Amino acid sequence: MIARALLAISREDLRSQTMAALAEMQDVEVLGAVESSSDLLLAVDTSADVDLVIVDDQIGSLPFLALTRELIGRHPDVGVVLVTAEPDAAFYQSAMDAGARAVVEAPPSADELAGRIPGIVEWQRQVRALGGVGIGSQETAGRLVALTGAKGGVGTTTAALHLALLAVSSNPDRRVCFVDFDLQQRGVRQLLDLNARRTVTDLVGIADSLTGRNLEEAVLVHQSGLRLLLAPQQGEQGEDVTGEIARQVLAAAKGHYDLVVVDCGSVVTEASAVAMEFADDIALVTTSDVPALRAGYDKIEMLSRLQIAKNNDVTLLFNKVSPRHEVQPEFGRRMTGSESYRVTLPEDWKRLEPVANSLTPLELEDGPFRRAIIALGRELRLTGADSRLGAPVAAEAPARRGRGRTRARRRRGDEEGGQVTVEATVGLAVALVIFLVLMQVTMFAVAAVSARRAADAAALVGARGGTQTEALDAADRRTLPMFDVAVAPVGGTDGEVTETWRARLDVPTLLPFLDRDISATGSALSEEG
Repeated sequence: MIARALLAISREDLRSQTMAALAEMQDVEVLGAVESSSDLLLAVDTSADVDLVIVDDQIGSLPFLALTRELIGRHPDVGVVLVTAEPDAAFYQSAMDAGARAVVEAPPSADELAGRIPGIVEWQRQVRALGGVGIGSQETAGRLVALTGAKGGVGTTTAALHLALLAVSSNPDRRVCFVDFDLQQRGVRQLLDLNARRTVTDLVGIADSLTGRNLEEAVLVHQSGLRLLLAPQQGEQGEDVTGEIARQVLAAAKGHYDLVVVDCGSVVTEASAVAMEFADDIALVTTSDVPALRAGYDKIEMLSRLQIAKNNDVTLLFNKVSPRHEVQPEFGRRMTGSESYRVTLPEDWKRLEPVANSLTPLELEDGPFRRAIIALGRELRLTGADSRLGAPVAAEAPARRGRGRTRARRRRGDEEGGQVTVEATVGLAVALVIFLVLMQVTMFAVAAVSARRAADAAALVGARGGTQTEALDAADRRTLPMFDVAVAPVGGTDGEVTETWRARLDVPTLLPFLDRDISATGSALSEEG
């Protein structure tokens, strides 16, 4: 079976010698040659034919060990052979730690390549057969999400930290690392109240031979399970983290962790530029006001000019959004000409202020901001699936700490929602009963007054010698239409010359258990006496 090889050798003489050695091997086909690390990554990403790559340790732009880690992270089924003029024991160790399959001395001979390549190809075939991993698959590589601010004060660090904490809590088995490349600030230290001495500057001296063990020794493991690679304690030390060192650190981090969240701050430095080059997703955090949107537009254009990221590679993330604001996200999208995430982070300082003052972001209460972070995590695919294995998080794992807290909050929210519904129903019923009682009392009071007036009117008609019908008509005119009235004469006391009449009103009742009748008597001096 023919092995298809790609050469990544910048030196013309070494490239010619290597191709000549490969030409003597009948079972190797050379697909081509590239002269820089970026061209190599692009070629392997876009090709479905590469079985192995032969990399010169003097390759340009990206250091060869960082390039090896990045390449293996993206394509774990591609064999990497490193070519060096000094293949000593330290080089072998570094190459194996980076994931290379073999090391050969420059210039390589046909015999040496013939002794190494068949074993590498056999291993590569077995990996593809057993794992079902295709060329160009990036599902096994750790994802890197970079957040950068349009300007200072837009909430970049807060958003990045809560996204990283969400990724850990949604799947505690996932290895998540937060890299603070806002090198002149102390944002994450302040938000988490950290005084650790281990920082990214501890990796500067060993960046050329960086391993996963070195990373684990430099990171701080937070109580939430989040790994933190902190910025220097003194801002001026950030100058030690050059672009080359940042490449090596991030390449190692992507190869070692399932998810890497990088806070790039609001100022483009060598380190933050490299982070955005490496990123699978770049979120530009901005607020919906004209100064921030103009700054965001300028930053997107600068990233494009510097060839760090194309305009369509940067997505706006609107923070501190409120319907009360004059400028809304839709206007911001039109103003910058850039796409934005569907989710916007609302202004929720009422809940963020207590955890910011107490330095306890894990205690953030459920509210608009927390729910928006959860929705943003889903949109960024940071929750619900293991970013390294591409497998859904098991829904039947109630013992997991993060999921348990989530379900507990959901149950508590359902209980509180049901309690509010019951209380509202009971309150409405009580208010309705009180209203009915007040209306009924009012009607009885009006009926009592009307009955007395009707009785007086009937007695006056009777005293003048009128009939009962005439007395009823007079009484009816003194009452409201809602009342049914009846009148009848009542005998007076012996010796009195008065006419006494009784009026009875039939009152409408809103409560069925009440008596409907209201009666009253009235007297008038008889004119016949």
